[in-house]
Amino acid sequence: MRNLNSKIELEVYLTNNLNYSVISRMDFNEFKEFVLKLFKEINELKNEGLKRDDIFDFIQNLYKNEMSMADEKDVLFERRFSGITEELTSFCADPMFWYTDDFEIFIKKWQKSFEYDWYKIV
Repeated sequence: MRNLNSKIELEVYLTNNLNYSVISRMDFNEFKEFVLKLFKEINELKNEGLKRDDIFDFIQNLYKNEMSMADEKDVLFERRFSGITEELTSFCADPMFWYTDDFEIFIKKWQKSFEYDWYKIV
């Protein structure tokens, strides 16, 4: 089901959902579901022409604002939040979201990362 139809809707969604108060309350399964759905939505926007540069500054500002307000002792939030924002700014391992045409291979990268405890426990 498609929920996000524009860059503006994506930015509003990220502001409301990719933040400390939401991410820090998620259990692992909720986080995993959130990530997979988020990238599916963004992939559809990407297929319609959205580029990394279109949201880069927004993501950088979101990162700066959220990290300044987050509990610095909440390592799990930092890992989860950084994992998503690093993917969106291409500061991550291959395959990078913006530079792969095969969404299934990209999702396999995330599914593989979910097998480890990095996003589960500190």
